[in-house]
Amino acid sequence: MQTPEEAHRTARQLLRQVIDYAHLRKIQIWLGMGDCPSVPPNLGCHSQHSESHSWAGLVIPPGEHAGLEIWTSAVNSMIRTYPKADGYWVWLAEGYFYSDDPQTREVIRRYDQYRELIPSVEQIKQLGYNRPTTERQIESDVGLVHYGKSIVETVRTDHPSVQLGLAVLGRSYLFPLMDAVIPKDVAFSSMESSGVWNRPGSSPPWSGTTFDGKEHHPVPMKQFGRMGERVRFLIPRLDDDATEFGMQFNVGLYCYDEVLQGSVANGVAGVVPQTGKLRGLEHNARFVAEGGWNPSVSAKDLYGKYARKLFGEKGAEPMAEALLVFHEFEAYLGWRGLDNFRNYGPTQDIRMLGGFKRQSSPFDGPDFDIWSVRKNDQRSSLWIEKCMATRDRYAGGIELLKRGRDQLKLAKGTVALGSTEELEYMLFKTDSYISHLEAVRSLLGGYIAYDRAFRSKLNGREKEMLEEFDRCQSFFLEARDQAQETAQQVARSNFGAEPTEKYILFCYNVRFLLPIAEFCRFIKNIVSFHHGQPYWDKVNWEVIAPKQRTEA
Repeated sequence: MQTPEEAHRTARQLLRQVIDYAHLRKIQIWLGMGDCPSVPPNLGCHSQHSESHSWAGLVIPPGEHAGLEIWTSAVNSMIRTYPKADGYWVWLAEGYFYSDDPQTREVIRRYDQYRELIPSVEQIKQLGYNRPTTERQIESDVGLVHYGKSIVETVRTDHPSVQLGLAVLGRSYLFPLMDAVIPKDVAFSSMESSGVWNRPGSSPPWSGTTFDGKEHHPVPMKQFGRMGERVRFLIPRLDDDATEFGMQFNVGLYCYDEVLQGSVANGVAGVVPQTGKLRGLEHNARFVAEGGWNPSVSAKDLYGKYARKLFGEKGAEPMAEALLVFHEFEAYLGWRGLDNFRNYGPTQDIRMLGGFKRQSSPFDGPDFDIWSVRKNDQRSSLWIEKCMATRDRYAGGIELLKRGRDQLKLAKGTVALGSTEELEYMLFKTDSYISHLEAVRSLLGGYIAYDRAFRSKLNGREKEMLEEFDRCQSFFLEARDQAQETAQQVARSNFGAEPTEKYILFCYNVRFLLPIAEFCRFIKNIVSFHHGQPYWDKVNWEVIAPKQRTEA
């Protein structure tokens, strides 16, 4: 394929084949489209009040008819292009978009009569959600519902018999309003995870990293009830998009959120997991599938049964023990891995590297909102506190991974012959994950030493400053070398050719290894400057912080 047009034709044909094959296996296929009301940047010119969004294009406020026309046209096109699909979803945005233009204000006022159906900010907090936090965000929610209602009504004029659905993310608190204004034959779904949308509003923001029932609220499954015969689905996450490098063991999270039992109790039609990758999540998928027959299945029961079925009677005990250790690891890092590797962009730890490009005087140290060393303040900055806390947390996580790896090694020679490849895959994923987290720890160590160097400079301790600068450079070089070794581990492995691993490796090189390697040039310049040595190595900031497509 050489052109976007060829890629589109190939993708359309592939999706049609997927639909046909699913129907052969008696499986329904619903297609979804999001992130409403975002539109591609080139279509934003049709709006007077569009606002930018970092990853989904431009947002057209609900008061402008252009947004509805674009989205209705897109949904109609999806129906015409894939007429064999069984239904069609419109995904309403995860973010909040407020607009004070007169037309949007008028649209919001139309829903005043339904305001008692929308919980207050405090009531939503009591449900367990950590958002919305302002009345403006609630008004943004009303705008989303208006978009969904209007799209459904308009599409139905052209396609009166199609099955339609509206999906939200971490917003089941909107179901009462949606149920009141949207036709009953429209299905609802909400993607939910207490590891994402139900975190406590803690300060500092990385506290509460362990999954503690005292600190975390489960998904409010009762919000899925009280809607009569309306079809509604729960969407748990097979994998979290902020910790994609390793396998994920989320069965304990599903149990905590009552994904199965809560669905049965509240009349949910089905549980439809979301996933960002296709390998390393089989145990999570097995739990959801098993729950269709036994909604009271526990994590321990599932892992034991899974290990026995996959690895045989002799290998079942050590393998089940390994799975439970990995389960403990996921909970220890809050089910999101403390944001160590994203599938959609750079982590906060990597994004911080790009901030140094915008410094007015890099040789005087960081002067960011969350990290500044230019004031004679003995307290650590918010950023450095975060670096120290997460670095220590990763150390404990690595020990858990090593414990799980030891259990996998104990199982060697006992597992069924046909399962040895799966055991080797788990060892490969564990080893490479340990290596990756070690690289992240070194990166965080570099930030901490960099901070200490400038604080020593500010206090006139030159010898200590130079020692910290040298330590800082060593940490960043170590992070580069460890990231390179991690990438090589994946590339050398027989499993590296698997599509999921190839994609992860590509992202790792572009979003992790290359930015750190290039940033080492910047650090060398800073250290050389303070040592009185040449400091003119050219730094390619586009490698460290590529421009967003939406900025073009």
